[in-house]
Amino acid sequence: MRGTPWVASLSWVLGACGTGPAPEVAHPLRLAPEASASARATTSGSAAPEPPAPPVADVPGACLTPAVTERLHGCGPTRARAIGSAPGGRHQVGPVFTAAPPPPATGVAPASPAADACERQAALTRTALARTSASKDGVMAALEAQLDAYRQFAATSREPVRTERCASETAGLVLETAIGWHLEAIGTAAVRGTADPATLARAGTLYERVLAAFEPAAFARLQFPRLALRDWPTRAKIAYARADLLYFAKDWERCGPAFDAVVTIDSTGPFAAEAAYASVLCHQNVYHVSRRDRAGMGEALRDERSRTSADFAPRELTAAAEGMLAAFGRYLCAVEPAPNDPAAAETYAEVGFGRARTYFEAQHWEEAAIGFRDLALEGAGLEVGVFAAQLYLESLLVLATRVAPARPACLDAMRADLPRILALHCEGAAGHDNAEACTVMRRVAQDLARTPQE
Repeated sequence: MRGTPWVASLSWVLGACGTGPAPEVAHPLRLAPEASASARATTSGSAAPEPPAPPVADVPGACLTPAVTERLHGCGPTRARAIGSAPGGRHQVGPVFTAAPPPPATGVAPASPAADACERQAALTRTALARTSASKDGVMAALEAQLDAYRQFAATSREPVRTERCASETAGLVLETAIGWHLEAIGTAAVRGTADPATLARAGTLYERVLAAFEPAAFARLQFPRLALRDWPTRAKIAYARADLLYFAKDWERCGPAFDAVVTIDSTGPFAAEAAYASVLCHQNVYHVSRRDRAGMGEALRDERSRTSADFAPRELTAAAEGMLAAFGRYLCAVEPAPNDPAAAETYAEVGFGRARTYFEAQHWEEAAIGFRDLALEGAGLEVGVFAAQLYLESLLVLATRVAPARPACLDAMRADLPRILALHCEGAAGHDNAEACTVMRRVAQDLARTPQE
């Protein structure tokens, strides 16, 4: 039998009998700090048809307000989704580019006297790269000079062909070096990486330089003849490689926004789903590191007799919690589980559960109830479904009896939804798996039946 979290009975609140303290929940969202290593997402490069909006909470009266419901369900005027997900609840750090380009041959010929400044600097840069004894600091200085030469040449040149040639040469030199250092640091299937922090930082800096130097239109015209065609970079691939380096280095504060940038660059591309999920992991690690109050679920109804409505007031969301909630929402709007992919559906549901749980821990009961309700009523067969059902009922109970002003209509919402919840999670094989939780929820239904409606 699966372990199930505790959900408070209505018995004490409604006057039937008392309840004891609530134990800690056994099933948090499975996005542990410093998560790593699993299969990469499979995504589609084409935009999916606009999916139907999630159902608006259909509850009686003013229990869950439409404005809050629509805010949590909304994804903005356009909702482009990448098909796929990161199965298994983890992110795979691995080389985005399959092989490092060969270093320039020694004895590189100098530029001709008629060469422009960009070509002359390119010859110097190739020479620096060809020297096996050259330090990485020396190579970085040569590449920075190359980027400066390109910017100056592009600002004054009236020859588009030569400008594009200079752009491709510059981007190629910088990216080839970044790819080589990237693979040197994280390794490949055959060679263990050095994990050298300085090499990781330099590779990430070079990726940043390319993204800053070449806007989308200019980048689209670049040529990379020294790279294998399968490794020809895109802006999204470069952004993803940079974010992956930060993830590898466990730089959680920077890797979340870096993965967010991948989704911004190409929200339906082959890296969007994995990037959105990796962002969730990064933001969650920041949240876990910063969080000091580690009270588990079920805290809401502990020590019932001594707590006042002020104890149930919403807590201010920390910056880390805000960042994590934004990452959860971005994933839910950017990704759609592939059809007939149970692992992807489970991951998607876990992200939704994580968002609701974050609100629950911060005592934002309405937002928590809305998120848990979606999973409780649509999550039959998913592992988080029954947990969401219990926490949905608990959130409604707090709204009905503990906050000020109380929302007695939430008891009616419980009455309305409990039959569906019990049918989905407590009949047949599901009832056997969820026996403990179903016993509690059936007792809640009995307590409600004995209580007059408002």
